[in-house]
Amino acid sequence: MSEAQIQPPVAPNVRFGLRSMIAVTSIASIFAAAAAPLSWGASETSQRHLAVAWCTTLASVAATYAFYYFRSRRVPRRAGQIRFYGMSAWERHWSPEGPPFLFWGAVIASPGILYSWFGNVAESANRPDPSFGLTLWIGFFIGFMVAHTFRRMIPWPMAITDEGLVDYGKLIPWDRFFRAEQFVDRPRIVRLHRVQIDYLFQGDPCVQFTPETEPAAVSFLSEKITASFREA
Repeated sequence: MSEAQIQPPVAPNVRFGLRSMIAVTSIASIFAAAAAPLSWGASETSQRHLAVAWCTTLASVAATYAFYYFRSRRVPRRAGQIRFYGMSAWERHWSPEGPPFLFWGAVIASPGILYSWFGNVAESANRPDPSFGLTLWIGFFIGFMVAHTFRRMIPWPMAITDEGLVDYGKLIPWDRFFRAEQFVDRPRIVRLHRVQIDYLFQGDPCVQFTPETEPAAVSFLSEKITASFREA
């Protein structure tokens, strides 16, 4: 048995690399494209409400990502012993299924949707005795939805345990998969094929390992998934 299987591995830190920078800049650009035109020539009250909505949205995005960060590092007790840690990855950058399709579709559709939501903020600000309640609610809601949509742009820790794969703090038992596939053109990335897709664009989880842990982790995955699939 390898040392990685004996010693409990440590969860890796979130790597804010190219994918993370694309996510952050895309979110900021979408917000600017949606809110900036509404502030041009608007009343002072409307501008204040738009500024509050903008800041609330950004705060909501930050809070949501902080929640995802701590949740991704949480492993349920019923998951058993942690064998390996990996990082979430994409199957393909332009895949018609899963996170890539959802991300680029959201990038295209978001400016128009957010423009409509921020438009509601500007309209409510022009009413008699405007309240910041609706403005704050819209800001928090927009921030959460945008952060959730762009969540998979950032690589998060994924735990490989005795009982299954832990993704965002949720345990996915091994019997939910039927095969572990290594990509020839994408080293150290393993795709876990689901037995059943629960919702549209869910996709299969892809785990990226370090060169040191890849051989042992792939062997462990194949053994666990094959055994669980035969029992099912």
